[in-house]
Amino acid sequence: MLAIHHEMTLASLRYFVSVAEERSFTRAAQRLNVAQPALSRQISKLEVALGSPLFTRSVRGVQLTEAGEVLLTRAYTIFNQVEQTVHDIAITANVARGVVTVGMPPTPGELIAPPLLEYVRENYPEIELRFREAFSGDLLRMLNNNEISLVVMHEAPSEDDFLVTHLLDEYLWVVGKSGSLKQESYTFAEAAALPLILPSRSRGHPSTIDKQIMAGDVGCVVARQE
Repeated sequence: MLAIHHEMTLASLRYFVSVAEERSFTRAAQRLNVAQPALSRQISKLEVALGSPLFTRSVRGVQLTEAGEVLLTRAYTIFNQVEQTVHDIAITANVARGVVTVGMPPTPGELIAPPLLEYVRENYPEIELRFREAFSGDLLRMLNNNEISLVVMHEAPSEDDFLVTHLLDEYLWVVGKSGSLKQESYTFAEAAALPLILPSRSRGHPSTIDKQIMAGDVGCVVARQE
């Protein structure tokens, strides 16, 4: 227990997370701006302290072991709790500072992240924003596990312990061969007459379309999100 307490510092956890995310000691060393041998030594010390290998190594890079997967989840939680602690203390000093991890799905993230980053830099220079990209189901899991501070997602949860703010409406575009679409816009009922294809739900499309399909208002659509 003493060895674990001594070796598993926040710095060693950051080294571990960098290797886990990059799947490479070389890229992780470049990201951290440290020498690769020093990084490897820190990971080895961490593995010895925990009594379990965290990575399997091959010519194609590194992969997390089962123990590594557990530690990665715990590490995200620890860092988020540290960030929240810094945030809470900063509030008492009337200065917004610290690290805020924002989870976003791919398409809305492209629209929201750049202006959000610019706004925070101009108005809250003491805040460091970090972004994690995932689909809504994974984002909700990470939010519940305290791995991220806040999320931008489709179909916000209705639980009372979440504060929800509407950010934007995301439109679906009907796509067809040249000359096949005569109107500038289509209702669900009008689109039902078209031979359409829908992306899978894993792509993060709102369930509104699924409900329309189940109600018989629409067949399938060839669509992309903007």
